[in-house]
Amino acid sequence: MVHNHDDNVLETNQIGQNRSRKMGALFSPRTVAKAIGVSESSLKRWCDAGKIGGIKTAGGHRRFDRANIVEFLKANKYDLIDPVAIGLPSFESLAVENGPDGARQLLAALLAADEAQVTKLLMYLVVNGWGIAEIFDEVVGPTFKEIGAMWARKEIDVFQERRGCEICLNAFRDVRSVMLSPPEDAMTAIGCTIEGDHYMLPTLAVELTLTSQRWKASSLGSNLPMTSLLRAVQAQQPDLAWLSISNLNDADLVASQLNQLCKEMPSKTTLVVGGYGVTPEFRSKIVNAICCDNLMQLVAAIRNLKKHEVKSDGEEEQAPQN
Repeated sequence: MVHNHDDNVLETNQIGQNRSRKMGALFSPRTVAKAIGVSESSLKRWCDAGKIGGIKTAGGHRRFDRANIVEFLKANKYDLIDPVAIGLPSFESLAVENGPDGARQLLAALLAADEAQVTKLLMYLVVNGWGIAEIFDEVVGPTFKEIGAMWARKEIDVFQERRGCEICLNAFRDVRSVMLSPPEDAMTAIGCTIEGDHYMLPTLAVELTLTSQRWKASSLGSNLPMTSLLRAVQAQQPDLAWLSISNLNDADLVASQLNQLCKEMPSKTTLVVGGYGVTPEFRSKIVNAICCDNLMQLVAAIRNLKKHEVKSDGEEEQAPQN
């Protein structure tokens, strides 16, 4: 139960039984100190030193959101002693040794349709320092590759694969609550899957990976014609656009459309292409776009991009590398 005491969660949204899990949750120093296992005075001292982000209410009370708490834990290598105190699932008895172990656990939870366990596992990985790109590359990707193989061998039905995708989509929406929002001047990105590709998880993976790198990223969804993506890019003028390609029915046609897209995009926008459908043969047909084999490569690629700012006299100036 949630009370409006200083040592409990203050909610901006009072709807629903699981309110402490929502994005708007703010926590008092007493609650956060309990969750981390430190004294309240230490926490306030860290806040004053700028080591942990927080706000002050109109009444002058300190409050912390979940994303800043988790960022502090990761940056300073503190353990989360009581995750339930800040609205996260209990991680008791949960441990992940490496990527294959995480994939094994995720596969079991997805086949059992255990959404709570999937969410718990993904939250555990983030809180314990796994990057979003790492989670998708080493845990989620291999899991769905195995699910696809099991489907091909007729060991599972197609509904189990579709259900697994939906469970992961829902779980990663919860994961957003432990991710910092990008700054106002952050680099921007939009993207989607190509026309005929209805898989939402890959494009969400790119969105969350970029968000974790403090970009303002927004997925436009799946099955989008390149002409529609082009109109979105021309309207929004992002620093980066992405296309997720899970499979290709006509590689030559898609490559031609993609190359035309590159020609017509604003010069400031970099196009990134990735996914299981981006084979070496397809890659050889692509010009003026960055092809990534995985999300860790995407993270490396965006570190080489620079944001262009405009001086007051109208002259373009390159900002420091992000």
